Amino acid sequence: MKKAIEVAAYYFPNYHIDPQNEKRYGEKWTEWELLKQHPVIEEDQKYLKP
Repeated sequence: MKKAIEVAAYYFPNYHIDPQNEKRYGEKWTEWELLKQHPVIEEDQKYLKP
């Protein structure tokens, strides 16, 4: 018996520089700017370690 394949995707519309977002938020703005502001929390790092 074959199992069904489930397909999923993440869409990050502001991953790259976009002229519309530059008008709204300033030059070279991307969602990475939001991530840079996030404080590093030790608990966040536990998933990066095997």
